Amino acid sequence: PLLLLGGCGDLDPDMQDTRTVSLNMDFHGKSSSRSSSSVSAAELSQYNTHLILALPSWEYLTSSYKDFYSSFAQGLMNTTDKKVSLEIPLNTEMKLFAFLFKENYSMPELFSGTREVGYYGESQPFSIDEQTNNLSLGISLQSTDTTTGDGGGTDPDTDNDGEDTYDDEADADTDGDDNDGVDSDTGSDDGNDGGSEAAPAAPLISGVSSGTFTTSQTFTVSGESGATIEYSLDGGSIWNAYSAAVTLTSEGSYTITARQRSDAAGNWSANATYVTVEINQTTTTSCTAVSSCSATPSGSFYVNNGTLSGIYDYFLILALTGETGFDNSTGCASNSSYISGRGPTGTQSVIIQEVITSSTTFATKAVYYSDTACSSEIASMVIGYDNVSVGDNVTGLTTSIGNKTYPSSASEVTYKESCMEVKGTTDDGRDYLNTLISSSFVTTGETHTCQGSGESKHALWAADNSSESWESLHKEESSTAEYPGDWSSDTDSSTKLQSVTDIDGNVYRTVVIGTQNWMAENLKVTKYRNGDNITNITVSSDWGSDTSGAYGVYVSSEIDATTYLDSYGRLYNWYAVDNSSSRYICPEGWHVPTRTEYDALNTHLGTNAGGKLKETGFDHWVVQNTGATNEYGFTALPAGLRAYNNGTFSDLGATNYLWVSDSYGSNATFWYLTSSFSQFLSGSASKKFGFSVRCLED
Repeated sequence: PLLLLGGCGDLDPDMQDTRTVSLNMDFHGKSSSRSSSSVSAAELSQYNTHLILALPSWEYLTSSYKDFYSSFAQGLMNTTDKKVSLEIPLNTEMKLFAFLFKENYSMPELFSGTREVGYYGESQPFSIDEQTNNLSLGISLQSTDTTTGDGGGTDPDTDNDGEDTYDDEADADTDGDDNDGVDSDTGSDDGNDGGSEAAPAAPLISGVSSGTFTTSQTFTVSGESGATIEYSLDGGSIWNAYSAAVTLTSEGSYTITARQRSDAAGNWSANATYVTVEINQTTTTSCTAVSSCSATPSGSFYVNNGTLSGIYDYFLILALTGETGFDNSTGCASNSSYISGRGPTGTQSVIIQEVITSSTTFATKAVYYSDTACSSEIASMVIGYDNVSVGDNVTGLTTSIGNKTYPSSASEVTYKESCMEVKGTTDDGRDYLNTLISSSFVTTGETHTCQGSGESKHALWAADNSSESWESLHKEESSTAEYPGDWSSDTDSSTKLQSVTDIDGNVYRTVVIGTQNWMAENLKVTKYRNGDNITNITVSSDWGSDTSGAYGVYVSSEIDATTYLDSYGRLYNWYAVDNSSSRYICPEGWHVPTRTEYDALNTHLGTNAGGKLKETGFDHWVVQNTGATNEYGFTALPAGLRAYNNGTFSDLGATNYLWVSDSYGSNATFWYLTSSFSQFLSGSASKKFGFSVRCLED
C-alpha cells in the first residue's frame, strides 16, 4: 500500500514534550460472528518477549520490526505484571505496534540480529495531552504464519468502542504522568482511573559515563523517596536490587540501566538512559626509557615516483580546498567538525603530522590544545619508526573516488615501531594518554620517552607532489604480515579525499563520521554514472506515473528554483536511486546507503543523533530547530518532499527525508530529521515520493 506522509509536516510544535505512560497489556482473543480464529491464552503464553513501540500514526505496519528501530519510544513488556512504560509525545497522533517472540530477548539482542516474530499488530491512532489520565486501546494481532489467526482483519470499528472486534486484540490501559515526576492524578488512587497510578520517572544513574576504563568504576542510582530501585548490568535482561553504590571491578563490558517503582499499583518506570562501560585493567605500569624519539625533519627517502622529505600535515587537503579552521602554515586544525572526538577532554585544536626524520626513519606526531590557536597544550604524543625498507613497486592499483583516482602504483614499505614519547601537560592530557596506551605511568607535566613495541608494519607508500586534490603522501598500512593489495577508502587522511565530484561536475564536501565517509551536501546530479540522463519532471501531474527514475526541483512561492537547488539539491524518486540498476546515481566509488549503513551511523552518533547531523541556526530550518549542533559537519538541510500522487511540494524548512537503497514491494525505506526533534528516525513510503539523497563512500 502507498503511504502518504503529508501529516509528518504538520506535527504539533510541542510534540517533543513527553509523558511517561504505563501500559497494562491484557492480551485476549476475540472474534466476530464471521468465521475467524482467535488467538487463545494458551497460544499467547508461549510468547516470552513482547516488544511494544510508539510511532507516528502514519507509519505502515509490517512484520519487520527492525524497520522501526528509531521509533519514538520502545520497551519490553514485563511478563510477570504485563506492564511496559513508554515516553509518549504530547499532542501528537500516535499508534502502538506490538511484536511477539517465543524466545527471551533483551532489547540489545532484538536489534543486534533479526529474530523470528510470531505475532504482530497495531493499535488505532491516539494522542495524549497533559490532562489525559486513562485511555483504552485495542491492538489487533496477526500471525506471521498465514495459517494461524485471522490474518490481521482490516474491518472498521463498527461498534465505535475503539476496538475492531473481528481481530485478536490486546487492550492497553494507559495511565501517564508528567516527565517531571509529578503524578497526573494527584498521586492517589481515587477510583476513577481503573485503580492504577502513573509510573514514576526513570531514575538517574551518576558517577560513570560510557567509555573504556583501565580502573574500576563506581556508579550510584537516585530515584524517588521510598521507591524500590533495581539496576541491570546487561541492558535489562537481569535485574538486581539496588541499595548502595555499585563498583565494577571485573574486566568485561557492561550495559548499565536502572528502573524504579513507587506507586500502589507497582508500575515500573521506563529504563534509565543506558551507560556502556568496558573495564580493561591490563595496564603498563612503567616504560623502558630510551634517550630520544625524534620528530625533527631530516633526510629523505625515495618511494615509487617521488622523494619524501620534511613534514606532511594530516589536514593539508582541507586547508588547500579553502575549509575554515585550518592553518596550512602551522598545520593547526580547529574546525570542530573534523576534530570532534579527537584527543583529551577540552581539545579545541590539534596538529597531526607525519615527519621524515632520516633515510630510514620517520615519526607520527600529534599535539592537542585547549584553545583554537594551537598554543595551550593539553597532551602530545610521538610514535617513532625505524628500519624503513623500501621494496618492490606495485602497479595496477585502481581505487578511485568520483573522477579522482589514487596513484596507480606504489612501493611496498616495511618498518618497525621503535619509540614513543608522551607528555600529559595537564591532568586531562595525562588521563587521555594513560587510557590510550593502557598504562598508568604517565604523570602530569612530565615527558616520558619509551622504547617502542617493535611491531612490524607492512604498507604501501606513494608520493604525489602535483595533485591539488590529494595529500602529497599516500600511506596505507596492513595489520597483518602482508602488504595491502590496493588502496582502501577508509584509511587516514593521507589517502582520504575530502571532496567528491559527480558526473555533472558538481563538487560536494565530505565528512568522516566514525568509519564512514559521507557527502556533506544533498545530491544535485542530473545524469546517472553511466552517462544516461535522469528524467526531469516539471509537470506535477506527471510525477506519480514515473517508475523509471526521475528528479525535480522544489517549486513554490517560498523559494525560486535556482536558490533551492544551490542550497538543498534535487529531489529524486526511489527508482532513480536504486542501487540494483546498472546506472547508479552516485559518483564512482560511492553509493546510496543501505538501511544497515544508516543504522550504523545512528548507533555511532548515540543520543540526539539527529541534532548532531542538522545544520545549526535558522537560515534553512524553521524557528524550532531542536537540538541542532551539526558537530560532525554533516549539515542536514530541510529540503522537504515531493508527494507521490500529485507531485506537489511540501515540508520545506521542516523536514529532511533521505532515501535508502532497501525496498520491499511498492515501498522503500527512508531516514528523516525534523525541526521539532533531535532524533534520527526511519520509516517507509511509496517509491514515488521525491526525497533527498546523501551518498556514502564504498
